[in-house]
Amino acid sequence: MKNSMSVLDIYVWITKWGKSYIGCFVNNVYLANSSGIVLKLNCKGIVEKPLIIAEASRRIHTTSHVIFEKGKQTPFLQMLRKRLRNTILTSIDQLGWERVVKMTFERGGEKHNLYVEILPRGVIVLTNSEDKIIYASQFVKMKDRSITPKTKYVPPPLKSKNPFKTSIKELYDIFIQKKNIVKGLIGCLGIPGEVAEEVVFRAEIDKETSSISLNDFEKLYEIFREIANESLEGKGFVVKDSFGNYVSVLPFKPKHLVGKFIVEEYPDFNNALDKYFT
Repeated sequence: MKNSMSVLDIYVWITKWGKSYIGCFVNNVYLANSSGIVLKLNCKGIVEKPLIIAEASRRIHTTSHVIFEKGKQTPFLQMLRKRLRNTILTSIDQLGWERVVKMTFERGGEKHNLYVEILPRGVIVLTNSEDKIIYASQFVKMKDRSITPKTKYVPPPLKSKNPFKTSIKELYDIFIQKKNIVKGLIGCLGIPGEVAEEVVFRAEIDKETSSISLNDFEKLYEIFREIANESLEGKGFVVKDSFGNYVSVLPFKPKHLVGKFIVEEYPDFNNALDKYFT
């Protein structure tokens, strides 16, 4: 079962939905579940106030479910409200090709950044304009970085090159170091296995093939680009097993799973995310 949004999911959500909230005011902030927050926005031209739910190691999208914990107070929530209430969301971006989202808020010349790490051991971090940590969902010390007050925020080590900004030859050099096609695509494109499996399926190549030429790799890469472009159309697909249990949620139709699982199509990927994770 898929437990968190993938790098492609985040790329699609920010591009299609996240950036549409730039210019909105933060009306309030709430806690959600054990590791998340909800930003209640006030947007010009939108009657209903959008609710962006952000959970470390899990997801970020807007939700139609009232799941925030009203009345509950924590030092982290108090600091978020103090720094983010009545600010304007001025930018929202994905850090490189990783599962880290950066949101910037401004008010009266003062700027704050909010980092949402949607990866294992991820945290939500509030910083000032110079990225000095003000507060976080949890303070931790890891072997490669520390999340502690007044220190500079350092994101998790970036493991993948951006496949949209890296040359085919450079990607291919990474690809051929892996044992098979699927692992090669995961390694060079920084995509999850479910996307790599879809690329191989659409290419009609035996995934156990031991040798792939540069020309064949270029074809695989083009199929990946086609899937990425298809994902930006905005549709969502929820995958269930024969018992109705959730298996995955994707921004493209997983043709390699059709016939093996139940694939439900949604006109809106954000709604599919909300349905799957809530």
